[in-house]
Amino acid sequence: GAQMNLLVDANMYVLHLKDFSALGLCGLTGAPLAPDQNVVVFLTDDQPVPLQIRWIRRTLIGASFFERLSDETMQRLLRLYARSRK
Repeated sequence: GAQMNLLVDANMYVLHLKDFSALGLCGLTGAPLAPDQNVVVFLTDDQPVPLQIRWIRRTLIGASFFERLSDETMQRLLRLYARSRK
């Protein structure tokens, strides 16, 4: 899957994207996280997006965006994600 940078308390971690929608995402990360914590994910190199952690199962996390992703951002992500799946 696609890899993204996850900013948690001024430290950068890698998020291995499993799935995403315009409202949120889930993925694997070694970042120390807690439910309801606010973090920032870099969907593309130059696009920081705030997230709220919703659930955690070991290293798998689910998080929701504060604002719905734009159609343009979704298209870019789908292209990026499709490439990384091949």
